[in-house]
Amino acid sequence: MLEAVAGFTASDWSLIVSYGMNALIEGDEDLTQALIRALTPCLRPPIRSWRRGPLTESSATLLVPGVGELSMEAQNALFEWLCVGTEPRRVISTSSTPVYPLVTRGQFRADLYYHLNIVLLQLR
Repeated sequence: MLEAVAGFTASDWSLIVSYGMNALIEGDEDLTQALIRALTPCLRPPIRSWRRGPLTESSATLLVPGVGELSMEAQNALFEWLCVGTEPRRVISTSSTPVYPLVTRGQFRADLYYHLNIVLLQLR
């Protein structure tokens, strides 16, 4: 299944998953969700999904759907969670629209964007 999504080979996915890189997946919501479902068995547990609210619990992998739609308050909370703590933290985030234009308009934190955008997958 992973080979069929985004044209990546199994070794490409292995690199992304084994090195614990943050990934931002942009594109059609159905495609991004299919990719998340395909990646989930490969991710380091515990895996937790988050949209808003406190992020006090450490999670090896945090899934953030619709990251481009997060309020500034939620962006601040996510950035703080990423920067605080000694345990490795990975974020796999999705957006149905490109996030960088939001950064240029000041609607999305640039520092958070660069933390999330270690691997950028644009699905079309």
